[in-house]
Amino acid sequence: MANERFRGIPVAPNGVGGWLLFFVITMVFLSPGTHVVIFLRFNRHSIDDFARTTHPFAHYLFYVIEQLARLALDAYGIFAGIQLWKTRPAALMHAKRFLLLVVLFHLADFVTVVNIEWILGPPGTLGKYLPPAVLRQTRNLVYPVVWYAYLVNSERVRSTFPLGDATPNSQPAPL
Repeated sequence: MANERFRGIPVAPNGVGGWLLFFVITMVFLSPGTHVVIFLRFNRHSIDDFARTTHPFAHYLFYVIEQLARLALDAYGIFAGIQLWKTRPAALMHAKRFLLLVVLFHLADFVTVVNIEWILGPPGTLGKYLPPAVLRQTRNLVYPVVWYAYLVNSERVRSTFPLGDATPNSQPAPL
């Protein structure tokens, strides 16, 4: 490969570096760290807001489920990022699955919050909540869409993971 570069033959970048390394860092460190900081910073405020609602238990229940789902998603992202870092055969499949799960999480979260506000919130709450929520959810979808497009189109990803979405067990299943 060094000889090919020396002769002027273009060689695709290989290994976990460049934007792929940055993506791994966001999956393993930045995204989970950001969620921990947001949780610690706004947890008390959220609990106080729920206490003032007419149905606090429903809000508390949703909040706990939402945080547990976010924790599971972050854990899977850390797993997928480490798999990419170590260039495991199924790493690309896990990374793409993680990004699809991020999209599903944000869409489910949005639909659930809108329904809770519509059913349990005081009149007029949904009208005030909806415009900023749509903008926030649109921003939340940028990360997975951009990175999924990167994973599909990157020369570095193609050369580092030549088998693409290889499954962990490439052996045929026993009959």
